[in-house]
Amino acid sequence: MSGPPQPSKGMPSPDARWTLTDWAQAIHELKVAQDAAILAHWYHGEELATVADVVGDTLRLLQAATALPHQTLVVAATVFVAESVKILYPERRVLVPDPLAGCSLAESCPPELFARLRETYPDALAVVHIQSSAELKALSDIVVTTGTAELVVRTLPEDRLLLFAPDHELGDFLRQRTGRRILSWFGACVVHTSFSSETLQRWRQLYPAAPVLASPQCPPDIRQQATVLGSSQQLLDYVARQRPAQLILASDHGLAFQLRKLLPAESQLLLLPAEDSCHCTHCPYMRLNTLPKLYNCLLTGAPEVQLPDELLRRARPPLERLLQLVPPSGK
Repeated sequence: MSGPPQPSKGMPSPDARWTLTDWAQAIHELKVAQDAAILAHWYHGEELATVADVVGDTLRLLQAATALPHQTLVVAATVFVAESVKILYPERRVLVPDPLAGCSLAESCPPELFARLRETYPDALAVVHIQSSAELKALSDIVVTTGTAELVVRTLPEDRLLLFAPDHELGDFLRQRTGRRILSWFGACVVHTSFSSETLQRWRQLYPAAPVLASPQCPPDIRQQATVLGSSQQLLDYVARQRPAQLILASDHGLAFQLRKLLPAESQLLLLPAEDSCHCTHCPYMRLNTLPKLYNCLLTGAPEVQLPDELLRRARPPLERLLQLVPPSGK
């Protein structure tokens, strides 16, 4: 095999004075040279959204890869989303701007401990969130995203106990919404569990007409005050329909760029702060993905996602079951 296409020797060297337009042009030239497409999560702001071929939530990124003809896919999200793309499309070369772009959820659930839980409840079905390691996915019966979790759970046999990992808050939300027997792992999203419920109470009094948009990955004291609970795509869809004059966001602040594009110019977007300054309101892992790292990733063809063949084989069916249940929406 001849290997992937190589960039030409005339590629420009990054300069501290480069504007977003300069970066976009240089990255476009590299994409063409490398036969590459860039998939970026909604939580990234203007810079990565500008150079991406597809911007969306995790489900959208997984679905979009099917239609892309490119041999190389660069995934600007967490490495666990990139691993999922590789699992579904093992013949593609999958790159990540930063291999340290992990997730607090995945870190909370070591596969060997989850394997013991499965042994303890051999008749249970294992439902695993996309923000988990390939090894954990291989131990599951089906993978879900935040936006598809309730739909998937409602399709599973009602007489079976469900082991849900790694997000405890999302598992608690699903238990309340569906009435199912769910045993949840005790992991948490470092962003969605950081918001101040006391500040939200005050803001609701100050802005009574403002809908509150939150993730089901938030704790109950935030979820109970929310007007809309949903994934990033579901929250964006709500704003596109309603176009409110005021809006309170209790989700990753990286979504603000996309929300402002949908809101009327005079609308007020209020970003709920964290409980204290030590906590994050924008995913610290996704923040590791930057334009210079994306440029270098395309230039060098690394870091590349590589997984053992046996792990690819075992982790693929749970992801395929998700995509079979949720057809592409066209967004």
